[in-house]
Amino acid sequence: MNQWFERLTEQVALAHDEATVKATLEKLSREAGFGAYAYLNLQAETQTAISNYDVEWQQRYFEKSYALIDPVVRNARDQLEAFAWSNEASLRMSKERRNFYGEAGEFGIRSGITIPIKTGFGRM
Repeated sequence: MNQWFERLTEQVALAHDEATVKATLEKLSREAGFGAYAYLNLQAETQTAISNYDVEWQQRYFEKSYALIDPVVRNARDQLEAFAWSNEASLRMSKERRNFYGEAGEFGIRSGITIPIKTGFGRM
């Protein structure tokens, strides 16, 4: 699995366009047995998303600025290592986050693995 992570991070970091990133994510996700993927590049000036999630979910995610409350995005910014997550609601979780996870679950997004990829100047 370490080789898979290395290939993923290396190939995505070296990709020069969206089509190459998408093809890489499709291929490597399938190899690892994942049915879905989402790549978010969250810079201060721009946000890029490449995903095979339902288009309606992707539109909702950006229209409602869910990157600001998405616990997975927050954890990815704080951690330098891959981590697993699930949308199991916790009583300590805010109502806003519970609602977010509920909406994501309606689109089949209930758990996953996130791999933060740091780029130059501390960006992700």
